Amino acid sequence: MSNFTQIEIDIEVYKSIEQARISFSESSNMVLRRILGLESAPIATSQDSAVADTKSEQSWFGKGVELPHGTLLRMDYNSTIYTAEIIRGEWYIDGVAVQEKTPSGAAIAAVEAATGKRVSLNGWVNWEAKLPNGNRWRQLSGMRRNR
Repeated sequence: MSNFTQIEIDIEVYKSIEQARISFSESSNMVLRRILGLESAPIATSQDSAVADTKSEQSWFGKGVELPHGTLLRMDYNSTIYTAEIIRGEWYIDGVAVQEKTPSGAAIAAVEAATGKRVSLNGWVNWEAKLPNGNRWRQLSGMRRNR
């Protein structure tokens, strides 16, 4: 099993990694290993990880909602519009990955980054999403499946 550590990078570093990518199937880790001259990481031998669903690596999932790679998000809070995007299953605000993995966490992080103040928000109500190739914005809470 591989050990992973999450690191923070700025937008210029992220863009450089993306520009160095040879194909869409090459992960950021593989790009960095190639650039740094490191051996390729061992390939998973477990059938479960070897047959991992690539769709789940591209989408964010939560409470019955799937937000595919490239989904745009917006939120109006105190007359300020905040934007985000789902990139390879992660929430990005202003081009930077946020550590929060929920709509509420991302909403709070967006406002805190812009204002320096911590607020309490329900991201399911505040965020609207426009799916890739979509033509309309939908509130996240309206996309949840009834359980």
